[in-house]
Amino acid sequence: MGTSASLELYDSDVEAELYDVRLAATEIIQIAGMRGYHTSVIVGDREYFFDSVGILEAQPFWSHSAGDGKPVGDTVITEYGRTTMGGRAMVQVLRPFFEKGSYDVFYKNCNTFSDAALHVLRKTRLPGQYNRIERLVTATNPVSISLLNKLFKALVEHSSGQTINGEVYTTNPEAQDFSVDEVIAATDRARRNEESDSEAEVFLFSQSLRQKKASESDDSEGDDDQIDARGCAPFNNFSASSSSRS
Repeated sequence: MGTSASLELYDSDVEAELYDVRLAATEIIQIAGMRGYHTSVIVGDREYFFDSVGILEAQPFWSHSAGDGKPVGDTVITEYGRTTMGGRAMVQVLRPFFEKGSYDVFYKNCNTFSDAALHVLRKTRLPGQYNRIERLVTATNPVSISLLNKLFKALVEHSSGQTINGEVYTTNPEAQDFSVDEVIAATDRARRNEESDSEAEVFLFSQSLRQKKASESDDSEGDDDQIDARGCAPFNNFSASSSSRS
């Protein structure tokens, strides 16, 4: 029994709002036969993504467009079903892990956020093709600064058309020890703790109902005929009305 069960117990007539979940991915660079992507997550009618100022919210596909709200031609949109968690609730869960100033182009970028967001929303992970470059670079830990600068310079030169001299990349110390797997494990622990708290509330509520029933039963003991008559009254009324109509 988890949170959904407790909601049903307290108010079975309330239906949770459902939000469509989509992943948007746009290719931004090709290096040594590998492709680099920018990704974001769309929850309902809002887009969420991560950059140097933290987690941002915008109209769908804003971060993939030229400002007109329409994704560029090579943007791939993948449907991930529905969730009862709204986008801002997801942001509240992930904001402590994706703070302003902690962005790093390789260690902690838009793709690591999308990976964590998809898990929180739908218990799934970002497809591997979208973060292949980052995984290759960080797997060589301690990472070669020379390799990082070659990759980053290629990215900048590709987007700007200008030649970059010297080293342009240094690892953000706020992101160097970041692990999206640890973030996912932490959110799972928090979810389990919330479900345990909800189960405890359900148990206490059920116990109070049992005690109330037991008390009512003691008060009415010895008056079985009256109880039976009350219990059957709706059926008796239905039978009488049916007979009068027939």
